[in-house]
Amino acid sequence: MTLKFSSRFPGGNAAAYDIDTSGAMPEVRFTSDPCGGVDALWFHFRLEESAPSPGDNERKIRLVWNFVDGLYGVDDSLSCVPVLMAPGQPWVRLKQGEESRTPDGQRQLAWTLPYPTPLVEVALSFPYLPGDLSALLKKSREYWIQEPIGLTQGGRILHRLRSHSASGGGRHPGIYILARQHGGETPGSWVLDGLLRHFAQIRKGGYDLWVVPFADLDGCLRGHFGRNGSPVDLDQSWGPEPQRHEARVIDHDLQRWKTRCNPILALDLQSPGVSERAGVKGTMTGQADHPLARAETKWCNVFQSELQPAFAADDFKRNEDEPGSFTAHLRNEHQVPAVKLSIPYAHCGSNLLTQKNYREIGQLIAKAILRKNG
Repeated sequence: MTLKFSSRFPGGNAAAYDIDTSGAMPEVRFTSDPCGGVDALWFHFRLEESAPSPGDNERKIRLVWNFVDGLYGVDDSLSCVPVLMAPGQPWVRLKQGEESRTPDGQRQLAWTLPYPTPLVEVALSFPYLPGDLSALLKKSREYWIQEPIGLTQGGRILHRLRSHSASGGGRHPGIYILARQHGGETPGSWVLDGLLRHFAQIRKGGYDLWVVPFADLDGCLRGHFGRNGSPVDLDQSWGPEPQRHEARVIDHDLQRWKTRCNPILALDLQSPGVSERAGVKGTMTGQADHPLARAETKWCNVFQSELQPAFAADDFKRNEDEPGSFTAHLRNEHQVPAVKLSIPYAHCGSNLLTQKNYREIGQLIAKAILRKNG
């Protein structure tokens, strides 16, 4: 029996891992790597049995997440339900974990998982990388056009999607969507996947839909959670003088988009802390007298209506102005209504979310856009 641990692959993240095989049940201990930033939460790694012994496939592994107190938003730690994938099988949720404390009082979370014969992957939530998007685009029948718009801060090409019906004539309603400002917030990507699929399936014309699916592409590929990252959180870097190169590149793209359509909405897909389980929430301006407050309220109302009762939180609408955020920049600098949708990592009320559920949320958001502007 030789267990091997790896997080050296795109999107991989884990640190301070240790494998103890001395007991009846092998124990794998790890924590989330902050990747040079302030906050850590995301993890994604592989466990491989390279020298199996007879009977190994009947055993279990105890997985222990250390230093939980220092991680972002792990308040109700039992709300964290990671995902598991074996070769040739779909991703599935683990069963609820158990919380324990070390002798000096530090919290730990532990789960029991099948023995990795020959390999399993474990992640905080369902991973989503450019390969997943490429698979979607192949099925979209060229409804979505992928175009490079510049480079990331790390020198990678940053792409944006544009609907095939985008005419550039300045008359069609325009919607600009951003996902993954924080690399570890993968639920937003699965929701976006559902939205993109819906528009490609119905092949709706008459809209200028522009989408940046991996705003923090560097973080997504590095396995960086992204909140309060170095040199600055992407969602704190917007304004007349951007503090991240991605923000500058996307802002130039926004200016192009505005000249080619009638802008009606900017949408930012994010995730809250891992303990959030009330459901999807929408954030709009906190200034009641803001010229766009009424428009943003209407957008939140239509999203809430479409997502109820299965996915919308009871307290769906929130009022907040975050200096330097994408949504504040859109409403204040570009005069475009902007809403942030926060998508939970695991729960919407009593619903334990699957990839299919996330895609359904995206489909409902697409239907809400069409209904409001229909």
